[in-house]
This record gives sequence, C-alpha cells and structure tokens, in this order.
Amino acid sequence: MDSSDVTKIERMLIDFKDEIKGEFQHQLTVQREDFQKQLAFVGEGFQMLSEKLDRVEVRLDGRIDCVVRKLDAVAAEASANTIAIQGLTHKVDDLAAESRAHTVAIQGLTHKVDNLAADLSAHRADTEVHHPVYRIKEP
Repeated sequence: MDSSDVTKIERMLIDFKDEIKGEFQHQLTVQREDFQKQLAFVGEGFQMLSEKLDRVEVRLDGRIDCVVRKLDAVAAEASANTIAIQGLTHKVDDLAAESRAHTVAIQGLTHKVDNLAADLSAHRADTEVHHPVYRIKEP
C-alpha cells in the first residue's frame, strides 16, 4: 500500500462522509417537511374545532334565550295567579264577614222565635186556665 492508495482511501472516506452528510440532510429535510404537514393538519383540526364550538355556542345561546323567555312567561303567570289568589282571598274574606253577619241575624231571629214560642206557650197556659170558657182543641 503506497501513498496513492492511502490518498485514494482517504478520498473515498471523505466522499463517503459527504454522502452520509448529504443523505442525513436529505432525511432531515424530509422529516421536517413531514412534520410541517402534520402540524398543518393539527392546525386545521383546531380551526375546525373552533368553528364547531362557535356553532354550538350560537345554538346554545338561542336555546338559553328560549328558556329565559319561558321562565319570564311562567314568572308573569305566577304573578298574575298570585294577584288572582289575593283577589280570591279578599272575596272569601268578604264572604266570611257576610256569613258572620247572617249568622248574627239568624241568631237574632232564633232569639225572636224563642221569645215568640215562650209568649205563645204562656198564652196557651193562660187560656187553658180558663177552662170552661175557652177550650183549645187539638186537631
């Protein structure tokens, strides 16, 4: 092995080293491009998810607005029913007061009827005392 062979071997090693570097650079470039494509797919996926979330948000806002309107309607109806119940309570109270007035009147009438019955009983007793002149016949 002489110096030309050694130079040839060195040259072959340098060329081989350059080939390895070139292939390595090529592989890095391929990997980088593949990574960029995959990163672009991930970005597109995030964009699609963002748009989908926006659509869901719009739909949910519409539904929430609908629920709020329904709750407002229920609250208004409950308020109207409360007013109606208060009016009904007032009418029942008036009816109870009127009933108490009638009860007092009926008690007064009962007292008058009792007095009249006592008067009639006294008159009958007085009439029966005068036996020969006045006689009560029962039917």
